[in-house]
Parts: sequence; C-alpha cells; structure tokens
Amino acid sequence: MNEQFYIKGSSLKSKFWRGIKNLGNSIQKWANKGIKRNEDKTIDVIEVKFPSPFSLLIKYRVTNLDEKYEIIIQGYFQEAYTTYSKEGEIPKSISIPDIIESQHKNAFKLTTKE
Repeated sequence: MNEQFYIKGSSLKSKFWRGIKNLGNSIQKWANKGIKRNEDKTIDVIEVKFPSPFSLLIKYRVTNLDEKYEIIIQGYFQEAYTTYSKEGEIPKSISIPDIIESQHKNAFKLTTKE
C-alpha cells in the first residue's frame, strides 16, 4: 500500500515564514548586487589606437562582469599619433589605466548580437 497524502498545516504561520524566507532572499539578492557592483573590477584592454591625430580610442573588457566598453577621447594627440604611426606603440606619456579609471562611468557599453 504506497499512498501519498498531505496533512494540512497552519496557513497563517506558513504565510508568515514564507514571507520571512522571501524577505531574506530579497535582502540577499540586493546585497549580492551591491557587492558585485562595488567589487574590484578586472580590466582587460582589448585595443588602443589613434584613429586620427585628434582622437584616442580605447576598447576594454571588464572580466568580472563579462562586459565590453569603448572610450573615445578627443584632444590634441599629434605627437602621440606620429609615434603610434611610426612605431606602433602607445607613448608612455598616455596612461591608459588612468584614463579607463577616470572615464569608466562615461564609457560606451558594447553589445554583441547573438
């Protein structure tokens, strides 16, 4: 005789504890989002180039969040542009990590089509 059955519990207490459980999950999810948003970000620079003597293009990925970003800075980069054109290297006078750190909030988030 294999039979399944249920014994009815207290609906009021059940609702109370389910509410507490859901509240706990909500707080935990909220805390996890806050932690993820404020944790250290690992940056992987994909590409740095000078499209023209007056602009600098930086593409990078935030590895923790698996998101790609792009920063375009306009300015006078004549000397850096000529050095980049001849040697293919970014001059040491331009600090890419400092630029990314200061401009990350204004960066354009790249999306990929799947």
